[in-house]
Amino acid sequence: MWLTAATSHPDSRLRMPMLVLGGCGPMVAASVVVAWNSGLGAAAALYAQALLVPSLSDAVVALAVPVILVVIGCQLHRLLRPRDAKVSQTPARKGSLYPSGVAAPLLYLAVMVPTPMLMFEEVGWRAYALPRLLAIFGDEHEMLASMALGLMWAVWHWPLFLPGPDVLQPAHALAAERASLVPRRIGVYCVLLMLQTVVMTWCVRRSEAVLPLGLLFHGSFNSAFACFRIERVGTTFESVAPVCGAFILLQLTSRAVFGQSIV
Repeated sequence: MWLTAATSHPDSRLRMPMLVLGGCGPMVAASVVVAWNSGLGAAAALYAQALLVPSLSDAVVALAVPVILVVIGCQLHRLLRPRDAKVSQTPARKGSLYPSGVAAPLLYLAVMVPTPMLMFEEVGWRAYALPRLLAIFGDEHEMLASMALGLMWAVWHWPLFLPGPDVLQPAHALAAERASLVPRRIGVYCVLLMLQTVVMTWCVRRSEAVLPLGLLFHGSFNSAFACFRIERVGTTFESVAPVCGAFILLQLTSRAVFGQSIV
């Protein structure tokens, strides 16, 4: 469905319905598999996880960590690629990458509003896939399970990287400006989501409310990306990946040296 949306003309009536239906893929797949193997009650239990209420501190961590990672990534990009920090590489989105004043927090809050719609993804990724991957790899290999989930999550997005018939009106913000950039963008996205998912797992497994915390973390990352126009600016997007990697190293060092986790 996403392939149809990505390759359709901007005026096509199929584009938006295909985007929405494609986004429901993880939720539908998880529901069908669980219902088939364990019955409708078990499938309903996936959605019941959304009713769990995390503590305020856990919610703050899930919201704040993505913003911190993205802000540091943008500052890293500003230092290493000052020319790219001024103007977007996408003709349709020219302008500064760094909103000032009240623009950033207002945009962040605006993008957070539809966060409940991320249930379409998170029921499949965090409610269904994560506990099963942890059962396969074991809690002692939590990072490997998270990286496997991140890779699946990234590969699932690949059709959205196709530039489509009109690069000025792409089907999704992930779309590359030209076909030759698609392999690089997908590769970087795979690395980023594998690292991001490790950090995300640490944040969401602070309590039993994994699904609600996953929604908050996912929505906060998307909102931070939107604030800094990262998704369609390849070099800035790539700057967030090493920041996630540095956070992981810091977390592992803290555990090894001090016996305590950062998150």
